[in-house]
Amino acid sequence: MKNTFRFSNRLFYTKVLISLILVITMVTSSLPIAYAETNTVNALQNNSFDDGTTSWTSSSNITVSQIKEGEVTNNALELTADNNAVYQAVTKSDGKDFLQGTTFKWSLKYKSTDSSYIGALVLGLNEPAGNSDQLRQMMTWLNGKKIDKKVPADGQYTVVVYSKPFKDDGTFDDGKFGKYRADFSLTPTMYCTEKFSVTLFRTTGTDWVTATNPATTPYTLNKDSSSIYYSLISYKGSPLVDDVSFLVEKTGTVVTEYNNLQNGSFENPDLTLKTSDVYFQYPQSDIPCWNTTATDNKIEYFNSKSTHHFQYGKKYVVDNGNQAAELNAEQSSTMYQYIKTEAGSQYKWNLSHRGRYGVDIMALVIGPKQKYDPKKKDNQKLVYDQFMQMVDWVKENRDYYPDVKADIEEIENTQSLHQREKYDYKCKPVKVTVYSKPFDNNGSFESDNETYFSATETTDFSQKWDITIICSGDEKWQTYGENDDDRYSYYDVPEGQDDSIFAFTAYKATNSKENETESKINTFGNLLDGINFDLYYPASSVSFTGGDAVLTYVYKDDLSTSELKSGEPAKSIMVDENSTFTLDVTPRYSTTTDKNGNEVPRLDAEGHKIQNTFLGAYITIGGIRKYYPATAINATDNAVYFSETVAEDGTITYSYGQSNVSGRVVV
Repeated sequence: MKNTFRFSNRLFYTKVLISLILVITMVTSSLPIAYAETNTVNALQNNSFDDGTTSWTSSSNITVSQIKEGEVTNNALELTADNNAVYQAVTKSDGKDFLQGTTFKWSLKYKSTDSSYIGALVLGLNEPAGNSDQLRQMMTWLNGKKIDKKVPADGQYTVVVYSKPFKDDGTFDDGKFGKYRADFSLTPTMYCTEKFSVTLFRTTGTDWVTATNPATTPYTLNKDSSSIYYSLISYKGSPLVDDVSFLVEKTGTVVTEYNNLQNGSFENPDLTLKTSDVYFQYPQSDIPCWNTTATDNKIEYFNSKSTHHFQYGKKYVVDNGNQAAELNAEQSSTMYQYIKTEAGSQYKWNLSHRGRYGVDIMALVIGPKQKYDPKKKDNQKLVYDQFMQMVDWVKENRDYYPDVKADIEEIENTQSLHQREKYDYKCKPVKVTVYSKPFDNNGSFESDNETYFSATETTDFSQKWDITIICSGDEKWQTYGENDDDRYSYYDVPEGQDDSIFAFTAYKATNSKENETESKINTFGNLLDGINFDLYYPASSVSFTGGDAVLTYVYKDDLSTSELKSGEPAKSIMVDENSTFTLDVTPRYSTTTDKNGNEVPRLDAEGHKIQNTFLGAYITIGGIRKYYPATAINATDNAVYFSETVAEDGTITYSYGQSNVSGRVVV
């Protein structure tokens, strides 16, 4: 039964004008677009048991007793020894999920006729079931751990328990290898992934006592959920419970859109907080921003200690941060992320890729977000989703791409020659464009026939996809797209495309064994880390000889500098969202030639070196080019500021700055 819950030049010169052009495209925000909800209504129905067992559920008998206290008789729930849990499923009336990070306050009154009686409140996201339900089994397991020794004589004690996922028959989902592993744990493991808050309470007296969550430890959701199960059960004996409550203390936040790729180094969630193992297959709901078409909804993380992912004694290291991901966990599938993009703009990506057991090939697909999410037809695990079908079409129709056909074949031949062997290899990525029909809602395409793809755009084939094929050996991580001249790593967002999808699928991976079963093909390998996909800010600069400059900026929260020298090519840098950059310009000292032909400083009448004269800078912001002379102290146009400082030796430095800048700047 369900109940509702209402609710980012030392420039130049002897009378030479410095022209510095910065073309900066501003974005409105890279912050998540989010909403939150609040409510203070008790989520539990019949919370004082005045209506008997109404709104409460159990797979065994529910006992509501009448308690006479003086002249008043009240109802109370009796938690009978060895009976199953009595619970309510708390849901929201609007049909939406409770959000990760939402915290709840709870309270209840309890009493007993025997000081040895102990009751338990269990909060979790799994519904108990079976003749001896999973929470009854949990109490038995906790009793074996002698947890009751930690419960004060008159008080309460809270412990966090992890279990395997519940099944409807009262047993547990063992997963692939969990049959001989314990059903419960006090710490998360590969198999015990479901989190429960268990509060035990008892009293030595006969008066009612109130138990409530400590202010420092409210019940907090670790993932979005449509239901929360508020369960009461006897740990020992038959305590009485009354006046139960459960209400929202603080709501979580749902992130609906980002305008750059998130969690690209797979640091969230922290593997060490989940398990002592060196790798873990998370449910998709635990992974921020990333999605998968795998029907089991698993995404695999690992760290540098994982000998499972680094074969042949190769150096155990992830490329960025402490964790990385494998493209597929237990099924060949697609891992993807939605990104809010600016139509008509250009984006740039970079990533690190590595084979696991030889040479692996994957495909990166970027294109328009569809009306329906990508999926496998009829939720069948061996069926190809839309992106897998698209990449398979490229394999079979490479003749449509004569300019890169030989490059594709070279990648495939390299992979075939170096399966399951140690090999250091970085390919030349191959980029092709495919046009498809729109996705339908069942893993296929809107079509009257089975022709879904084309190498050219037509009215029917209107969805444009950039597919980049990448191939790497297993000896070390290979980085792609890190240089500005890596043209394959640019993505031009078509007009009208405000939402894009960034997806990975296996092109061909080295299997763990030579004759792999069909269900395991392409599930082994293609390691990923350090993925970025950001708006690219095209800009240009022009400088004349006579000085040098230093550009100071912030990227990835680190303060950095980039030196510019006259006569050198422009430099490209990235700044964090809403950063301030400064350009410090110090003209060089003027020189002359002595009678011996040597270059020497030019001196004034008093013997001081003469510094070249700086006149000003041209700065283009938002497509508007303006000239800012060196005399324009504290200029305010377009938030550009200007100042000058004089060092002890008389050297003058001129500074320009710009606040609230995001993305790429080329100087």
